[in-house]
Amino acid sequence: MTSYKEIGENKYKIYIEQGYDDRGKRKRKTKTVTAKGPRELNKKIKEFEFECMNNHDEGIEEIRFSSLLDRWWDKYVVKDLARTTISNYKYYLNELNDYFGKMKVSKIKRLHIEDYLAEIQEDERKSTTKRTMVLKSIFHKAYEWEIIDRNPMEHIALRVETKEREIYDEDYITDVFLRGLDKVKERDRVMLKMAYYASARRGEVLGLAKEDFNFVENTVTIKRSLNYDLNTKELYLGPPKGKKKTGGGKTRVIELPNEFMEEVHSFYIKQMQVRREMQSAWETLDEVDLFFRTRDYRVMNPMSFSNQWAVVKKKLGLKDIPLHALRHSSASLLVSHGANIKDVQERLGHSSPETTLNTYVHTTKKDNTVSVNILRKTL
Repeated sequence: MTSYKEIGENKYKIYIEQGYDDRGKRKRKTKTVTAKGPRELNKKIKEFEFECMNNHDEGIEEIRFSSLLDRWWDKYVVKDLARTTISNYKYYLNELNDYFGKMKVSKIKRLHIEDYLAEIQEDERKSTTKRTMVLKSIFHKAYEWEIIDRNPMEHIALRVETKEREIYDEDYITDVFLRGLDKVKERDRVMLKMAYYASARRGEVLGLAKEDFNFVENTVTIKRSLNYDLNTKELYLGPPKGKKKTGGGKTRVIELPNEFMEEVHSFYIKQMQVRREMQSAWETLDEVDLFFRTRDYRVMNPMSFSNQWAVVKKKLGLKDIPLHALRHSSASLLVSHGANIKDVQERLGHSSPETTLNTYVHTTKKDNTVSVNILRKTL
């Protein structure tokens, strides 16, 4: 971790923490520089950091994991990653530091990491996949910065939990789910139908604003997601999930059934009436007028949407699936009815058709029966 102190006019002392020596004693490098302003000071800080990092005579072999963790966080995560990713990564920092913190980075081998992941795997509440992703990122940077000569994560594969997700098949959607929603309150009915018909993620539904609806062409534009930062306990708006470099995370315009858009329009009129009555008391987020709200018309926490889904399922006696599985159900139905996979990919906002096919499309007993009947025709 790097810090500095002003010691005179245009004169500063830079401090760089370099972990601990073999006896656990803290090591720190310092350098006095002159700078006429923040930009020049920042440049000299960076020069000193890389001088210390790349100079093996400065004890780079002695750098411990705790020091690497600080550098990875300050120099890469905070600067280059999205806020949601930062929040997710931060969740694992203390645990990783407790386990590896005092170890020299150059001495950490694949066996140490495999032992750690094996311990994690014994606890069903913990995900080895996410921890492996964080470790891969940390050691990739350590290798890139030439702190280590070989990456111990190189041959460690992601241990993806391949639990089969349940979905609602076509008959259940038609006869149970949609009919059941007629018995719930209007806001919940419209929100849940939006998640299904638009194949939208939870945050994308809550990120919709009044200007995102086009009632002439029966479309909705998904261009943002409402998220919750577990660390700062704040709601914030970000882009839809996805990697922009590979085509994900982009705005998408989705056409919806006419009958459903009539329901949305009816609810829209009521929401706008309340908004006019509340005037300045109507809460916005980053000046965005979000459409779906709490009972008292405040911005809704995404977890509240999931909790409300749990209430609806119990009230209607629905088969227990996660809220996100409505998106899976929608995508699977489209593909099973012959929708173009490229169109489904773009509707879901995926970066590639492979993601759509491998992750979000499920077969049902009805699909299997259709396949068998097709084959029978060749007999």
